[in-house]
Amino acid sequence: MIERIRQLTTLRPRRLGAASALVLTVVSYLILAPSACGGPMTYARVAGSSMTPRMQPGDLVIARKTDNYQLGDIVAYHNPDLGLVMHRVIVDNRDRVIVKGDANTWVDSYQPRKSEIAGKLWLRIPNGASLLAWLKPPWATLGFTALAMIAFAYPLLRKRGGARALRPRLNAWNRWDHSWWEGKRAWLLAQRERLEPVLTVYAPFGSVVALGSIVVAALALLLMSLSYARPPLRVTTEEHAYTQRAHFRYEADAPPGLYDSTTIHEGDPVFLKLTRSVLMGVDVDLDGERLERPTGTVALTATLRQQNGWERTVVLAPQREFTGAHAAATGTLDLGALRRIVDDTENATGVHFESYQLVVHASVQSTTDGTRLRAFEPEVVFRISPTQLQIEQTVSGERSPLTHLANGALTSTRSEVSQLSLGPWSPTVARVRFWSPIALLGSLAVLLLLGRTTVKAMAGTEADRIEAQYAGLILRADMLPLPSDTTLVALRSFEDLAKMARTAGLPVFQRADSPPDYVLLTPEAAYHYVADDHEQPSAITKRIAQRLRGPHPNGQAA
Repeated sequence: MIERIRQLTTLRPRRLGAASALVLTVVSYLILAPSACGGPMTYARVAGSSMTPRMQPGDLVIARKTDNYQLGDIVAYHNPDLGLVMHRVIVDNRDRVIVKGDANTWVDSYQPRKSEIAGKLWLRIPNGASLLAWLKPPWATLGFTALAMIAFAYPLLRKRGGARALRPRLNAWNRWDHSWWEGKRAWLLAQRERLEPVLTVYAPFGSVVALGSIVVAALALLLMSLSYARPPLRVTTEEHAYTQRAHFRYEADAPPGLYDSTTIHEGDPVFLKLTRSVLMGVDVDLDGERLERPTGTVALTATLRQQNGWERTVVLAPQREFTGAHAAATGTLDLGALRRIVDDTENATGVHFESYQLVVHASVQSTTDGTRLRAFEPEVVFRISPTQLQIEQTVSGERSPLTHLANGALTSTRSEVSQLSLGPWSPTVARVRFWSPIALLGSLAVLLLLGRTTVKAMAGTEADRIEAQYAGLILRADMLPLPSDTTLVALRSFEDLAKMARTAGLPVFQRADSPPDYVLLTPEAAYHYVADDHEQPSAITKRIAQRLRGPHPNGQAA
């Protein structure tokens, strides 16, 4: 026993080191796993010069996922058109950020959401892109990690060195003989000897563990295949409807008694002899669910034109910027100036017309959250003659000719995390990629341990093989007295005894003798087998009878 304890103690430092290395590898995988496998790291190769001199083409950059991104951080984000881009944050707009390359004079046209940011610059390796080329496929990363884990786990699964290698360590053990340490080693050895027969593929517990490990390995392999068949991120396109509404208005002072009020309103004709100027205006409203912080410009012009193609344009309200969902532009239309333009043109050309068209045109350019809306160009047409100005264009229906609507759709693209649909469970592809290799390697490690324990048991003595292969059939019994008239039948193999026990549905009793004997009790007889015994069956039966029936009351065998 002491020698076995010393051997176990001798092997322990090496195995502890290998186990520590294995744990370190697993922890490193959990920390440094790429985002394609569900980890927090994103590995990329610098291809452009937008971040020079900080980053050079061919560098390997590693970005780490975090919850907090600040101004000045260099972040990697997913651009729907360009793929992975790494630029610096210059503006933080709550859920979106504005980024720019250090060497660029312009900002990126795409403003990524913070959920689309893959990570913040964590490490840069100059000219390290060649390493990324080897590890770019997810299967290569997984294979490299698996090889590293196997390399560290291999010392745990074999014993190296013989007596010559053990002698220096045994001498060290002899110089440091601690009773408490020896007691702990004895306890560990006892637990190991108790568990080894259970951890075989033939034992009930071991068979359940083996079956469970096979199922887990198969499921992990299936989930790995499904997860690597689709990308961890997918680009989705959404369309959100919006409406641009423009309402033109005009007003002027009215002579007393000519109109119902003292003000000329929308829809009223304007008499040029009595009114010299009109205040023209337009109100623009934007309406939509996803119109976030709209901005833009609005301008108002008036164009005098004739059907032969001649036209003259005057600016009523120059282009001005607006912020929000409402914009307005107002300008004064000088009717006398328009009349003079017409008279000068007719006198110069000799061509006279009874009336002209006056088109009041609004030009609206809107942008929402970095996305430009469709240009909105509403207009209202008046007919101007030498005597009056009135609305010419009529629109059927309830809407006034002064009101114009334009519907559009705001198209937005964003990167979403891909998911696997597994009934009520919908894990992300990245999470499945992260945990399925761990589950696969863990289940394979358990199967390897069970196989090693089983092979070790099968390669030992016959008693070890029987214990490993028929553990669920055997019951230990220190005392098993039999009546004197019980018929004892010796069998030549334990397989025959096991077959009879399974047929009868009875257990096989084992007495802890040396060599151990196995007994099957039936109403007809007691069948027995002695492991690792080469005696004649009659001698075995006589000895078994002495063991089972116990000593005679007068001291003789029964």
